[in-house]
Amino acid sequence: MNASGPRDLSAERQRAADLVSASRLYRRNATVINEPALAAVLEDVERVLLDIVHQPPQATAADLNEIRRRIDSAGLLFKLRVMTNELQHRLEQPSSTGARTPTPTIG
Repeated sequence: MNASGPRDLSAERQRAADLVSASRLYRRNATVINEPALAAVLEDVERVLLDIVHQPPQATAADLNEIRRRIDSAGLLFKLRVMTNELQHRLEQPSSTGARTPTPTIG
């Protein structure tokens, strides 16, 4: 993203397309298990991934900066870190009752 001239994003666009598919599956599952905060974060991620998928093959620094600005303005990296930490914490906690810890509200 720091390149000064146009950059070939073909590989990144393909990877983003693959991640969109995975994100949709995870988001659908989050909705089914009643995890609205997780589903919302995954929806935000999906929007950014779709922006990457729809970038021209030769993206300029301005194009990439716009994507970075959207990620920053949405606090997306922060939200992902919080959700990752929450999910990791859940995995580390033994659950004798099978009850899930509520997901924190983000955003």
